[in-house]
Amino acid sequence: MLLLLVKRQQLKRLENYAQRDDCRVAMNTLLSNECCRTVEKFCIRALLVSFGILILNSFTIVIAWDKVAIFHGAMFGIEEARMEQFTYDATLVLYLLMFGFKAVAFLLFGIPWLILRFSSVFRVKY
Repeated sequence: MLLLLVKRQQLKRLENYAQRDDCRVAMNTLLSNECCRTVEKFCIRALLVSFGILILNSFTIVIAWDKVAIFHGAMFGIEEARMEQFTYDATLVLYLLMFGFKAVAFLLFGIPWLILRFSSVFRVKY
């Protein structure tokens, strides 16, 4: 009798395991799926705007960096003798800030977009 009860419990566990879809969390409602899609759209748009700002900054470096450096040097009161060193330092700082901006944009918007876009966890299970 005890053996029959144990076998029945094991069979019930197997049935429950089969119904859980490999123990993955599933989005059960259309509202929660719609919320995930909205967040996904926001993340990709914010990522594209961030990269647009980086492209604009890159064009500024290529086209008018000398004028920008001279303007900032005059604003900070840098003498002509030290302007070349100031331009070099400002370029390094700008590249460092561009790298930081790109990394933060990818961490805040790129990775969540990738997860929401390509993960099967956030799809509605029917």
